[in-house]
Amino acid sequence: MRKRDYLMITVVFIFLGFFTALAVQPDKGSTQLESLGNVLTFDKLLEDRDEELSINEILSKDLTNREEHIKRLERHVIGLKDNGEDIREELEKHRMLAGLLDVEGPGVVVILNDRKRDDIQNSDSALINQFIVHDSDLLNVVNELRAAGAEAISINNVRIIETSRISCGGPTINVGKEQRFVPPFQIEAIGDPEALANCFKKEDSIYHILDAWGLEFSVKKAENIYIPRYIYGALDYKYANIIRGD
Repeated sequence: MRKRDYLMITVVFIFLGFFTALAVQPDKGSTQLESLGNVLTFDKLLEDRDEELSINEILSKDLTNREEHIKRLERHVIGLKDNGEDIREELEKHRMLAGLLDVEGPGVVVILNDRKRDDIQNSDSALINQFIVHDSDLLNVVNELRAAGAEAISINNVRIIETSRISCGGPTINVGKEQRFVPPFQIEAIGDPEALANCFKKEDSIYHILDAWGLEFSVKKAENIYIPRYIYGALDYKYANIIRGD
């Protein structure tokens, strides 16, 4: 092979190497566009959040106005009745039973959280599902508190009533009407502190199962707990009708 041929082959390989290097380099333009897309997505999320906060503020004001109107009507009706005070007390009682009043009193605070991250990473990956809090775990805790005589319950400051949902929402857990939470969960319950705390000592309590899997499950008695009223969603009955006697 002639010297000129070697030279040509060398030049060809140099060009091939150059263009190969260009091909495997990251596309800076694409990276910049991806970063710009992330920024725009984040800005959109912020806008959506601000819009939802604004809507919530409007709805809260509307709710307050409606409640004030109802109270004025009630005061008017009560004033026309000889047993007006009895009617007022009866209305307050039913509001409390429905979870429509802020309440406070003694009870317990339960903290439920996933197993510590370091422990999870050092464990069998096939068992990871057992190391995290599920919606069924929250539901079991609430049911045990109810069975022990809890008069009011909240999860992460959201009032739990008979129609409240507790369901899986992917990486989050749906609580109540529209709220989504990730661990840790703080469950507060008003009632006899001793009875509420002791319910988790029973042999069939969910406490023993979650504790065995290494999840954080703490129960603390409290002298005074504040639980807000239920304010999300309607309590209207569309299909169930009252059966009235003759």
